[in-house]
Amino acid sequence: VASDERFVRMWRRTFKLFVCFCFGNFASGWHAFMGQEALPTLTGTNLEASLELPRTEFSATLLAPDNCSIAYTSFRKLAYGRSCSPGQSLCTLQCAAAWESFFRDFQDASQQYNETICQQALSSIQAWLQASNATSVPSDWTLLLQIMAQQLCMGTYGCSSSYCVLTTTTSTCFSHSTPVLRPTDCNDFTAFDGTYYTPFLTWLSFQYYQNQQIGGAGGLNLVSDDEHTTWACVYVSQCGLVPYDLTCFQYSFVRGEFHFWGYNSQLKLHPSIANVDMSYCSSDSILRIGDAFQGVPVGVSDVTFSWSVGEDIRYAGQLFNLGSRGCDNFTLERDLAWTLSVDKAGYYLWTGDFPVTSSSRVVSVPLAPAMHTTLQMGISVVLSWRYPQLDFDLWLVLSSPDWTGLDPLDDGHFAVNWRNPSANSTDVCTDTVCEQGRIRYGHDVTNGFGPESVQLSGALQDGVYSIYVQLYGVTGSAASDALSAGALPFVEVYSEVATGAVERLQAGSNTSGQVDAGGVWWHAMNLVVATDAAGSRCVTRRMVDAWVAGYAVDKRTATVSGRVQSGVPSPDLSRVQCSLASGAPLGYRSFTITGRSALSDDAIIPGAVFRVIPQRTGAGAGTTVEVLSGGSVQLAYGNYQVVARADGFVTHNESLTVSAVSSTSVSIFLLATGTQAGQALLVLRWGLAPSSLDLVVMPVGMEDSWVDARQRPVGDPRGSARAYAGRDQLSIAWFNRSTDAAQTSIVRERYEAQHGLGAYDGPQVVSIQSPVAGQYRVYVSVPPLAACPVPTDSDTAVGVDPVFQEGDSVEVDLYLANAVAASVKLQRSGGKWWYVGYLLVTEDGEAHWASVQQILLDDPLNTFYGQVKLVLRDTVSFTAATDYSAVQYTAFFGGLCQCVAGTPTCDCFGETTASGIVGPNSAPCPDEQCAGGSWQQGDFNAIYLPRQRSVYLLRVRAAGYADRVVAVDAFRSSLAYVIMVPLPRQGDLRIVLTWGARPLDLDLWAIPERDIRSATYWNNKGPNSGVRLDTDATTGNGPESITFSGAALDGTYRIAVNVYSFNGADACAGMDNNRSFTARGAGLNDLMNRCEFQGGELVEFFASAGLVKLSEMTVARPGSSWWLAGVLTKRNLSYSFDEGAQDTKTTCAALMTDDSGACRGPYCCNGCNSNCGECSAACGATIQVQLMLTDAVRFDWTTDYSDVQYEAHDGACGCFFGTSECNCSGAAVATGEVGFDMTPCAAPTRFAAGSCPDRWWSYAVYLPADATDGAVYGLVLRKAGYADRVVSVAAGDDGVARVVMVPLQPAGQLLVVLTWAAQPRDLDLWLVPADGGNATFWDRPGPNRGVQLFRDAVSGFGPETTA
Repeated sequence: VASDERFVRMWRRTFKLFVCFCFGNFASGWHAFMGQEALPTLTGTNLEASLELPRTEFSATLLAPDNCSIAYTSFRKLAYGRSCSPGQSLCTLQCAAAWESFFRDFQDASQQYNETICQQALSSIQAWLQASNATSVPSDWTLLLQIMAQQLCMGTYGCSSSYCVLTTTTSTCFSHSTPVLRPTDCNDFTAFDGTYYTPFLTWLSFQYYQNQQIGGAGGLNLVSDDEHTTWACVYVSQCGLVPYDLTCFQYSFVRGEFHFWGYNSQLKLHPSIANVDMSYCSSDSILRIGDAFQGVPVGVSDVTFSWSVGEDIRYAGQLFNLGSRGCDNFTLERDLAWTLSVDKAGYYLWTGDFPVTSSSRVVSVPLAPAMHTTLQMGISVVLSWRYPQLDFDLWLVLSSPDWTGLDPLDDGHFAVNWRNPSANSTDVCTDTVCEQGRIRYGHDVTNGFGPESVQLSGALQDGVYSIYVQLYGVTGSAASDALSAGALPFVEVYSEVATGAVERLQAGSNTSGQVDAGGVWWHAMNLVVATDAAGSRCVTRRMVDAWVAGYAVDKRTATVSGRVQSGVPSPDLSRVQCSLASGAPLGYRSFTITGRSALSDDAIIPGAVFRVIPQRTGAGAGTTVEVLSGGSVQLAYGNYQVVARADGFVTHNESLTVSAVSSTSVSIFLLATGTQAGQALLVLRWGLAPSSLDLVVMPVGMEDSWVDARQRPVGDPRGSARAYAGRDQLSIAWFNRSTDAAQTSIVRERYEAQHGLGAYDGPQVVSIQSPVAGQYRVYVSVPPLAACPVPTDSDTAVGVDPVFQEGDSVEVDLYLANAVAASVKLQRSGGKWWYVGYLLVTEDGEAHWASVQQILLDDPLNTFYGQVKLVLRDTVSFTAATDYSAVQYTAFFGGLCQCVAGTPTCDCFGETTASGIVGPNSAPCPDEQCAGGSWQQGDFNAIYLPRQRSVYLLRVRAAGYADRVVAVDAFRSSLAYVIMVPLPRQGDLRIVLTWGARPLDLDLWAIPERDIRSATYWNNKGPNSGVRLDTDATTGNGPESITFSGAALDGTYRIAVNVYSFNGADACAGMDNNRSFTARGAGLNDLMNRCEFQGGELVEFFASAGLVKLSEMTVARPGSSWWLAGVLTKRNLSYSFDEGAQDTKTTCAALMTDDSGACRGPYCCNGCNSNCGECSAACGATIQVQLMLTDAVRFDWTTDYSDVQYEAHDGACGCFFGTSECNCSGAAVATGEVGFDMTPCAAPTRFAAGSCPDRWWSYAVYLPADATDGAVYGLVLRKAGYADRVVSVAAGDDGVARVVMVPLQPAGQLLVVLTWAAQPRDLDLWLVPADGGNATFWDRPGPNRGVQLFRDAVSGFGPETTA
């Protein structure tokens, strides 16, 4: 348990004091530690290492506690622990909890008295009372409880009588909910620890459930209290409300007890273990939805799937939604009779039963390519299996010799298989409608799930075609074991004129015969080809399903010998298909397609052209055809895409399904072109059901100046978005208050005057003209039953209010600028309102569409909404190029969100209330003036949530970022601050600090133990050997971020947080934990109460895969201004964490002290006048040198000296003529990188020029002082492309070292550099030609015959430079 980060974090919390803690009906719970388990001493809890844990009694399988032993443990928490101290002024939560557990457990012990053990416990307590000088020592349990309550609870520990007296009534002075001992409907609860069962839960037994993945734990977040912050759920078969339910507990870290809470089916704490992970890919990420003939994956495009139980479709989607390879996991509920259907254009529909057991499964689906032949005689036979380590082979055995390419076998038969992959009939085509018979074998799979396939087509020879399956390489008992373990093959037969398999057979319990000892052969079925009197060849199938003796096969030598037996065919014949010569193919229907205007009274559009495209090839689907408006076309059963075009109308795509019940007349409605700029059109279309729908457009996020067509105000000043167009309001308009003129209107352009009486199923059209900035929500509703006519000519039930159903063909199209901008199809069911999405119009007139796809149970037209605005900040950088407009948000109500360790995602459980995109920034930063900026939603693109439910969890998600979750209150308008964390690169680590509104300024530190002086923080941003401070936030909420690159030096780093300022005006300078100080502009007590952690501070650690660790300051820490949030160790490209290293009340001195005990950090080396209050004497033996670097040629805002390397030596330094190198004598006392400029110059903008001429790059380095007067250090600075530079620094005082960096010049060029001391202020460099030509100096900078003055310094130090 101690190795689990979450529990260690919870145990280390301390909590506020309570003046009153009343006991009514006593809480019952279970000690989470039993027997001889190791128990840590945890501050702020009742757990001590010396605590004697309850003893247990062992039976064959049950580990049972003794009630008196449990009571004695509770007693020792009072008597010998640190929960209660004599004379304490306040009764703490820990003391009150210890008394409550004591009373509860001794009452239990008195009811189930064990003479031996209870007498031992009573004797120990009596002895303790005598030593405590109790006035009386009781001799039985009842008196013991009374004397303990009255004399000790009230007298010794200072707790009032209101909660020191046993009572059977519930007290009202403390509203803490009391947990119960065990679920009332599960009195036989027993937890398993891998060896024994116990009638209670302990951490030891919980480990077993977690390891078996049938249990889990997490934080309580918003529902935590001062005693319970962790939940744990386990699966116990005899408990629960539904199958595979989990029994859930709250863990009291104060008591060390589990308190029963409820069942997971109600609490929704843990993902259901009834679900099993499934995948369409193997462990090596190979897609197992494959082409049955070629043996290769089919790819993710155009693949749709659905999982159903009976007639109920439970899960459906498109394969590309499961990742770029279709390999993302999905979950299904175990032990149900699942049926899977998979469809892809160009393939036959695959449907089959698929058992889902308790273990994860790889779903393998063989898709047979659709065949398209002249005679429509294509047949595919497909073999597959579900046991990946076996090799099954498909054989098609022929009795007729009239095939070329086949060699006769020993028994006179011929076979198409891996050895002979093809055969052609010997018939020669003589008429025009002819196709030579062909048999083709696809692909041999030797170790996998299959598939293998054989295709038959053309004029097949009359005869019997026997389908056999051989299990190769496994014989005898091994074969029987494999088959009994589920390695049973499937054979499917597909016909060209059918959409799916016409036969699917699996070997199994009904298979006749016995598995032969010499090999496994399964005779599945026979295909019988016969020519009728009319000359048409027909194929029938006859089932066999028998184990038989077969050929002896050696694949290594490709030899086949012996004979194959035939099973007994069934007398029943089932026709597969007949060739075209026998008559017109089945499954066709004639259609008339008419084009109509969507806005002009259904007027027919003459000249409209419809291109009808089959969505699958083969299977009688035919080819693409074009039809004129009003024309007819004959189509085979199946799905089609219809592309409608007409002059003056917008091109429209529509889906068409052809079946035996399809209407023979189809009307396709088109919108006329010429849509005005700034106008949007929304079109609702639907199929046969529901009988009628309403399209509703409702504006939100703008002023309430809406009126309907009758000039009646409809806006609600309280925030309800009651204005809408649809249902009983034909149109609404928005009035500009400054001009009192209508600016925007929303109009129902086409609708039904009375539901259910229209000539067509839709469309409905609503236009938005000249929209102002805001959200325009789009809803579709099913009208109430009373609004629809009662059916008179059908058996439709009367009185059932219609709702959206699975499979309803409902679609909404959005038209912008004469084109379809979005098309949304209904994918939900169960309610009367479909929230389609919203059109977001920005203040500059840009339109963005966001799909929502949500079924609502409440009428949105009668809902009050609260406004929430997201404020997004970036942990690394925020620039004018930052774009969060496409970031997605989802609001959840009534659940929890859990961010999964090692992934960038947070999983949320609860009702999805709203979703969408963040939209534009309401106050974009100008040009490059974005430092510390944020992306904030405005009124027009804010999030509007139903007020009735108040608190929501809001998840924010963006590609390349970690998911973020915040709690928001929709009852009042609010801002929700979201810190966006870009995922670091592989091998990098990003550490992010966030906090509340106060303190105003916290600082994040990364302190390397190898060299504390090179700590990364606000005054030394780095990069410091690969560690850099990305963001230094000086306002509430943060963030601050430090990034470790993969190139950062290996070693151990302390990650710390410091309270720098509470209000921005008064720095917490001089303050340290447990140390007095003088504050500027504030009283001591005032600042002491503020310069401390307020609770809610959070440090998160992110790797490239997502969140890997977090540390949280859960409550306020009085007097604490330094927090050790964690200790990490970097080794190569991996990071590990010391789980026990967190300290919420440390000191700067402790953080900055090295192994020798010397305070070496930058705060310590500043005269001890900073936050580092507990500095050692060594602090004064350090000097700070301010390096000031400038360039001999040019210094501007693009100059970067952060990678300049410095070395300090306790000897002299010298440079060598003719080289760029300088070296120093003596030992090196300090090395490092210069890092970021402490006073960077501003970049030029269109408003102002850059402020960099004559500027210096400023950076502080720290060197050990030298006791010898006059001693100096030699500093050498190196940068690629520059000459080495040296400077001398006195060891006596802090100082400034100015260095002119000289870039190396090309061959043939000379650079002359002049520098000088502070006085005189201005020297000038002259270059005078000996021949009397023009001199180069400040007034004539040149170029003069190749000589040019680069820099003219007018202040001390220079430089002046001529080239």
